Amino acid sequence: KEHDENEPEIIETNDNLFFIFETPGYGKEDISVNISDKNMEIKAMKNEGEEIIDYLYDKLQKGMTIKKSIPSFISAKNFTFTCINGILEIKFNKK
Repeated sequence: KEHDENEPEIIETNDNLFFIFETPGYGKEDISVNISDKNMEIKAMKNEGEEIIDYLYDKLQKGMTIKKSIPSFISAKNFTFTCINGILEIKFNKK
């Protein structure tokens, strides 16, 4: 099955819920995650393009936005995120 890059992989454990997104070319410093109500908005935009080929930098500078709803059983206030090698992981603690 093809995986849509804007559809997160969702992993649930006893204590946490993880959303895993593919954000190729972006690092943690390029990403902002905003949660309001039960909606999550992720914005990625490259601000500095040292050592990036021009055409790729142009694409990364335009950025991307992903909007997803989050389940009601998790707390929107209690999350952290990391982005390593273009893989964005958003970790929510369950209520």
